[in-house]
Amino acid sequence: VATSFASAVDKRLACFAPVYGAGYLYEDSKWTGLNDKVLINGLSGSDLKEWIKYYDPSSYLTFDVKPTLFVAGINDNCFSVKNRQKSARLVKGKKFFAQHSDLGHGHWYTKTPEIYEFFQHVLFGKEITIIDGVTVSGGVATLRYTNKRFDAVKFVYTTSKDEDSHKWEFISETVEPINGVYSYTLPIDTVAFAFEVYHSDISPYCVFSTEIYLNKQ
Repeated sequence: VATSFASAVDKRLACFAPVYGAGYLYEDSKWTGLNDKVLINGLSGSDLKEWIKYYDPSSYLTFDVKPTLFVAGINDNCFSVKNRQKSARLVKGKKFFAQHSDLGHGHWYTKTPEIYEFFQHVLFGKEITIIDGVTVSGGVATLRYTNKRFDAVKFVYTTSKDEDSHKWEFISETVEPINGVYSYTLPIDTVAFAFEVYHSDISPYCVFSTEIYLNKQ
């Protein structure tokens, strides 16, 4: 959250990597109804608008014009998958993602080496795989990428029907390439999905990814 604030106000910095934080805290986060941990409940009208203006990352990320890497566990129990994607769309700079299917909520610096790789890329020009997103055609999702430097790809998806995205359960499937193309047929009733790209030569934990694509907003 603090990194999101800095991305808007400190233009001396070259890039940012917010770890699991996101904006729109007032819509869906651990802090919208946890009794003694409530930050937002009870605010309404002009009070809530003022809180959002000064304290919610969504008011700051729109001024982020630098490369930004969003790092998180896909099923993080504190910040919503939906709100992270909405937050990322606010950023004007180039967006990168490292959203793991097996990363818990915490400052797991030993399990997020892609942050270092990202900084090396932006600051010193180190070549990394650039994830260009996903193309969906005929119910088949295909990973788009530039500069192959990875050794494994997984497709992660959920068909969970719960409106609370914190309770979504994701399934991970290994994707085998066909002529260098990584595609996966979307299961029936897919609600959200992403591709994870593994760089085991760097670390067994080094995972860049696509954004989380939401079939149901």
